[in-house]
Amino acid sequence: KKSLRVSDSIIAVSKYTKDKLLGFYPDLISKQIKVIYETGNINEFSTNKIRKNRKCFLFIGNIEPRKNIEILLDAFEIARMKNNNIELCICGKYGWSSQGIINRMHTIDGVEYLNYVSDEKKLELLNCCTAFVMPSIYEGFGIPVVEALQSNKVVIVADNSSLREIVENPDLRFMTSDSTQLANIMLRLVDDSDFYKMSTKYCSERGRCFSWIDCARETQTVLT
Repeated sequence: KKSLRVSDSIIAVSKYTKDKLLGFYPDLISKQIKVIYETGNINEFSTNKIRKNRKCFLFIGNIEPRKNIEILLDAFEIARMKNNNIELCICGKYGWSSQGIINRMHTIDGVEYLNYVSDEKKLELLNCCTAFVMPSIYEGFGIPVVEALQSNKVVIVADNSSLREIVENPDLRFMTSDSTQLANIMLRLVDDSDFYKMSTKYCSERGRCFSWIDCARETQTVLT
């Protein structure tokens, strides 16, 4: 708190983070806080194990309640009742209060849980999935989302926090607690080839908006 108030400038990783800071500390001046987006590290890794797209949806992140995986599982079960060819792959290490979520994953047909995966395996999974889903209740930024965008993959996110900044297209966002809306987006990507192509184009272009070069340049400007 003291550091914030004596700082000449503050760097925030998202507009959401900036707004939260101003909400908690209203005596801060908005212009003190500069939003500088981070990016992913997906371009630093490569693999030849690129497989043909399956009707597979992918989640990567810690297994914990904040990630809202229960809603993702609900949506997957709804979608699979209409198309039993779709699959869901969940990757991430055990987090707090995770055991119930993990137990449920093992009871649903079409769900594969891989625990923590290496960077090479992560890229392989991104290359072969239909879309990446981030259903979190909130994110300060969301590097896995940017990495999926930079892998030229369609990304679906919950309509909250910084996630709505990263994926601005409302057709790829769902209300955080609405599993039916998420299921409908998943099914539309599988069943509507035009929507899938348009979404892929949008996400690929959006992924190019984030770079470490821009991050470094903007940070240098703040510091000098």
